[in-house]
This record gives sequence, C-alpha cells and structure tokens, in this order.
Amino acid sequence: MVEESLGRFRDEAQERLMELAQAILALEQAPDVTQPVQQAFRAAHSLKGEARLAELGAVVWDPNLGLVPGWPNLALTTLLGLAVLLSRRDRRPGAMDVLCLLLAGAALLFLFTQPGNMNHGGTRGMSRYALWLAPLALPCLAALSRGGRVERFLLAGLAAVSLAYGLGDYHPRMAERYLTPTPVAEWIWTHVPGLDRPLPEVFAERAWGFPPLGRVPASTPACEKALLMGDGTPVGRWPLPCAPAEKPLPCRAPGVFCYAHPVPGGYSFARGPAQPTFLDPLSPRWYWSGQPSPELVHQLAGVPWKELSIVAPADEGVFFPRREGAGRIQLRTAPGAYVAWFDSPRRPGAWVSPAVREPSEAVLLDPHRGEGISHIELQPVSERRVELPAGRALLLVVKALDRRP
Repeated sequence: MVEESLGRFRDEAQERLMELAQAILALEQAPDVTQPVQQAFRAAHSLKGEARLAELGAVVWDPNLGLVPGWPNLALTTLLGLAVLLSRRDRRPGAMDVLCLLLAGAALLFLFTQPGNMNHGGTRGMSRYALWLAPLALPCLAALSRGGRVERFLLAGLAAVSLAYGLGDYHPRMAERYLTPTPVAEWIWTHVPGLDRPLPEVFAERAWGFPPLGRVPASTPACEKALLMGDGTPVGRWPLPCAPAEKPLPCRAPGVFCYAHPVPGGYSFARGPAQPTFLDPLSPRWYWSGQPSPELVHQLAGVPWKELSIVAPADEGVFFPRREGAGRIQLRTAPGAYVAWFDSPRRPGAWVSPAVREPSEAVLLDPHRGEGISHIELQPVSERRVELPAGRALLLVVKALDRRP
C-alpha cells in the first residue's frame, strides 16, 4: 500500500513539474508574463497539496530539521533580496528568476520526500537535504549586493552575524546532533507543545535519544508532549513517563499518529502527520497501557528518564549479579536508578537479584495491564530476589529511596 501511494504521488508530481517547465518556456516567449506566472503558481500549489505537506515542509520550517530555523539570517537575507528582485523596473528578468527558483525548489522538495530516513546525521542538527536549498538563495543575495547603500549594509551585517555564529556552532570539533532536539524545539515541546506537530520519525528519535529505540510511543522526559500510534484499542500504548488514558476515536485507528498534551483533567489530542516512509514505527518495549493506579504513575514519574542510557548486554551482571531463567533483558540506567524490560516468554520460577549501592526500592509491574505485581525494599548488604511471573513482558523499576522528610 505504501509503494502504491508513493507511485501515484511520483506520477502526479512529474506532471506538475512539467507544467512548471512549460510556464517558464511560455514566459520566455510571451511579453505578457501574467498568465505563465499564474500557471506556475497553480502547478506548484497542486504539487504541494498532492505531496504530504509535513514531509515537504520539514526541511524548510521544522524547528529541528528546517533551513529557516537553522539559518534564520539566510532566510531573512533571501527575503530582502527577493524584494529587490521584484521591485525592479524591468520585471520580466525578475519574474524569470523567481520562476526558476520556484521550479528548482519544487523539484528538490519532491526529491526530499523519497528517502526513507528524514531524521539523519551528518550535520549539527539541520537536515542535510535542507543544505541543498541554500544555493537557491544566490540570485536573491546577488540582487541585494547590487542594491543601494542600505541593502549592502544589511547584507554585510547579516553576513558578519552568520560568520560569528558559524565559527562557534559549526566548528569541526562539534558533534552532529540528530538524536536530541534543538534548543528551540525543546522549548516548544515543553512550554507550548501544541505549536509543533513534527514528523513522527523526527519526534520519536529525538525524544528517545538512543539509536536502538526511536520508536512510538515516545514523549519528552516529563510528558509535556507524547506521540502515540493507534492500534484499534481505546487506550493503546503510552510512553512510560505518561499516565495512560483513553484516546479519542480518530486516534484509535490502527496506524494513525496522534500527539497528546497534558491539560487539567487529562490530555488534549492532535492528529499527527502521516509518514509512509517511517516503517515499523511501533516499539515492542518501553511502554505501558491499562489504568494504572496513582501510586504507580507517581513511581514512574519519579524516574529520571532524561538521564537514562542504554546498558550493554555484557554489563547486565553489574545490575543483576544473580538471576535464574529471566530471559532476554534490556536495561537503562541513570545515577540512583535503573529500569529493566523483561521480554516474554521465560521459564516458570524465574527471578533476579537486583544490586544497589544505597537503600532502594524495586517495583515490578505488568506494562500491558498497567498493574503492579510486587514492591520490595533493597539494601546494599543483603540480597533479595524479585520473582518474575512467566508468560508476559515485565518492567522492573529500581531507584534509591527518598529519605527527605
């Protein structure tokens, strides 16, 4: 079904790009540029509507991937140069420049929707596809440089600011950052989460921050914004920092992405953009469902989710020095806490002995039902076993006891 949809889109896009090319040829031959210009804009608008707007626009305005948030100086300079182009007395060369830019931009945006990976490395955060759009600004920058004293002064000032910013943020020693949100995106997600509905792949990978994960459900560490995927059930799968709740009917449909934002008394929901190229997005681990008790919600809310990092399988013995029949485990740890996901199946009578360095508590729960199974206290000098029921996935949360009065 995905391939069929992409095939239809490619056919439609090729037709619209041909219309854009015909409009430019007509502009060269006709002294009256009004009709070709209108034809070109109609074709570009149709192309935009037939493509998925979120995928087309992500490399332009997304706060993580976009060219405009990443290089605002270039965007502002381009707009100023475009204004100079359109204000020329001889409008025909200016219109030709605009139409050529429109054709090139539409073609590139179409190509950007073809790869299966929109959130990728290789830059300091901006999409590498967004860099392909930067040369389209050259005619506008050239027009600005040929303007008056004010235009040249603005161009020099913006260039100086860009140079100073680039020397610091784009130094070769700086690492790529495609698994963390940019400061702008992080502020939006935590303060005004309804303002941004990013591509599911972008939010999932940057919210998780770990290459083996990056799937749905996902959320910010304090659940200011959560990404869910419908599976036909009222509640479905929720990220562990969030309290599960029933979703509205449109968000329950299988394969539909929705964003949830906490509000007094529950959540507000917003339909997320579809992304056919985001294949197999549903996570087999690190989620829960059901109707957990307030105590369980409080327990999981106290986990330092932002600081958790993946534990290599070779180091699992540090956390579980003794275990029997526990099966496959995935561990994540942070100072003073660690959480373990136990896949099913496992042998009857399975158990683990968690290791701690300070007085701690261990909470075992059934993530599918959102129900607690056991709750014990742990001491560094004594060994206690946590029994693992067979036949279902389990989540174990171990964290230091809060001794504050």
